[in-house]
Amino acid sequence: MIELAGELVTDSNVRFITGLSEDVDLSSYSFNLMVAAASIHWMDHARLFPQLKEAAVPDHVFAVVEGDGAHEPPWKDDWLVFLSKWIPRTKGEPMDQANHDMFMNAYREFLDIQGEQTMISTPFRQTIDGFIGCQLSRNTFAPSMLGDQLSAFISELRELLEPHAANDQLTYEVDTVVTWGRIR
Repeated sequence: MIELAGELVTDSNVRFITGLSEDVDLSSYSFNLMVAAASIHWMDHARLFPQLKEAAVPDHVFAVVEGDGAHEPPWKDDWLVFLSKWIPRTKGEPMDQANHDMFMNAYREFLDIQGEQTMISTPFRQTIDGFIGCQLSRNTFAPSMLGDQLSAFISELRELLEPHAANDQLTYEVDTVVTWGRIR
């Protein structure tokens, strides 16, 4: 991803840094805008945010972009049943939406939130294989987590989605939430 980004972005003010965000030396940087997209929940907030605060200019903005899931898709009820079956198989614990939401929003205690906006995309088209590939890219359903259940997972998910596809294409909207504020 860094290599591709380096090819696409040629602005000399953009620098790419690899490593755990909590371990990167930011002492020579200052930031007006910091964005975490689909990643903030993986970070150690107690280590990260003090470091980011030191590198932030006084009127900085920290933004979190979350959500890439289907918004109210026609397969929603079946999807919830599917998740209730497969999450315990990969994580060894039942699906707990309240705990998941708390985990995903833990960063909020480090921000003075100034705004939040939910956006629903225009209809998006994706092949069934593309949708399945997206699920396999997530930690919970990574092929390494599924092991010898991988083909059963794919088969069952394909069976769930096929009735909702036209010419192997799913059409749905995506909801995204952008939250922004200043680091405390």
